[in-house]
Amino acid sequence: YAILPGRGYEQAVAVLGAAYEGFLIHDGWAPYYRFQLAFHQSCLAHLLKRCREMAQIASPAALVFPRAVEDLLKTSLELRDRHERGDVSERGLSIATGRLEAKLDRLLEPNRRNAANRRLARHLEHERLWLFTFLHCPGLDATNNASERAIRGMVIARKVWGGNRTWEGA
Repeated sequence: YAILPGRGYEQAVAVLGAAYEGFLIHDGWAPYYRFQLAFHQSCLAHLLKRCREMAQIASPAALVFPRAVEDLLKTSLELRDRHERGDVSERGLSIATGRLEAKLDRLLEPNRRNAANRRLARHLEHERLWLFTFLHCPGLDATNNASERAIRGMVIARKVWGGNRTWEGA
């Protein structure tokens, strides 16, 4: 499967091909959904980070939604871990996944007054089908952290011009 950390759609098509039918784990950038035959997994690490950042600046009333989303995502990761340890059967995983999906649906029902919460809710509604792919396909990673770590050195090099931060240094 492919784990795509912030790559451009054109680069992804060049690497994978437009008819890619495998798994894509990514941050939810809209162009990745042009891979219509692929199975998608939204990167939960990106969503958890977004919830934590929102919680740092939210008013007490606005804090409830990102915290509830964060708790739901953490619960899904704990469920995965319990299943991997053998504490939860396949049937138990399926039932618990359905409950998590139902809880997400309930979280997304109310209209949000806070603009940041509305944006997060819209994003989650869009990503809804792909938030828990990793629970339906055991063994699939829930984040694209591995690939982001793998390309970190190249990204840093690009940002500092391969070690030269100025035109003179280049």
